[in-house]
Order: sequence, then C-alpha cells, then structure tokens
Amino acid sequence: LALKYGAEGYIDPKNFTDKLTKNGVSVHSTIVASFRKECSHQKNAPFVKHHMDKYDGHFPIWVAIELFTFDNLSSLYSIMTKEDQKAVAELYKTQPKYLGSWILALVEIRNICAHYSRLYNMPLKQTPHLYPEYQKYRGGHLNKVFPALLSIKRMLGNDERWISFKVQMEALMDEYSDVICLSFMGFPTDWKEVLSENKTFKQDS
Repeated sequence: LALKYGAEGYIDPKNFTDKLTKNGVSVHSTIVASFRKECSHQKNAPFVKHHMDKYDGHFPIWVAIELFTFDNLSSLYSIMTKEDQKAVAELYKTQPKYLGSWILALVEIRNICAHYSRLYNMPLKQTPHLYPEYQKYRGGHLNKVFPALLSIKRMLGNDERWISFKVQMEALMDEYSDVICLSFMGFPTDWKEVLSENKTFKQDS
C-alpha cells in the first residue's frame, strides 16, 4: 500500500473499495477510527509519542500497522482493491480467495485464545478455503482447528517459524495425550506426517 499510494495512503478511502459494516458504517472509517483510538491508548509508547510530537500525529503505514488489531488487518485486506489483494496474496504464493479466508479463520481463533475461551472440540464459524490436496480435512459441517493449522503452514511455507511452532505443538499434544481426543479438533490420525510434508503447490485461480 505504501509503495502504491504513499506512506499515508491507507488513510484515503479512495484507495479502497466502498464496503459497509452490518450497521451501515464505512469499513474504512471504522478501521481508521480504531487506529486513532489505539494511538490515544498507546500515547505513552515511545514510537507513538515520537510521531505525535515530531510529525504532528502523522503515521506512515509501516508504523501505523503496529497499532492495528488483527481484526483491523483482516478488515483492511477485505476492502483492498482486487489488484492490491492479489499483490499481497502473491507474497504467500496463493490467490486472494485463499488468503482472505485464511485470515478470517485465524482472526476467529486468535480472538478465542485472547479471551481464554474454549477452542477444544468447539465448532468454528470461519472456514479456511483449502487447496484440493487438503479438502479431505475440511471436517464436514463442523469447522475445527486442523484446517486452520494447514493454512498457517501454507502461509509460513515450512520455514523456521512453522517448524518451531510444530515442534511445540507436538510436545503439547504428547504431554496431554491421555486426556484429549485429537479427532475432536479435526486432526487425522497421521496429522504429524501431514503437518511435516514439504509439498509444492500450484497457485490455484
């Protein structure tokens, strides 16, 4: 967005699609208002104070993004033009229809975890769009955690962050293997092998 529209191009609604919330309010104005509110809440943070004092409250997007919630990031992606969504999706070697659904699924899981709510054996509202190779893990009418893990794996591309996450997750599952049923979270019996696969996928259109 910065390269195409300038450092503060995210503030201009003309750079985005005109999408409304359920209450009929502009999604873009809601995002900007949330960002401004967070600036006020974080006014004593050194980088916020610096931009308030030295730059009269002007925040380039690479700074502003630090004050965006995960939900706001998701909303921002949803109102980007198709061309801009495609440019971002290509960074993850995928298409917008995949990336958009992955983000929504991860926002839901993030919110459940952040509020210390139950994730185990709970149906999820958001369904991450999976590649044909992973369709069998969709889990029918009940959305569970495992498809979201496949989305994370796909986004990180088997890099060191994914490997570290997978190792920690396997250790956690092994520790509590006597009290959890992995199928309740949509895990197949060969889940360790599936999450360790180093496949190269074609970009679907």
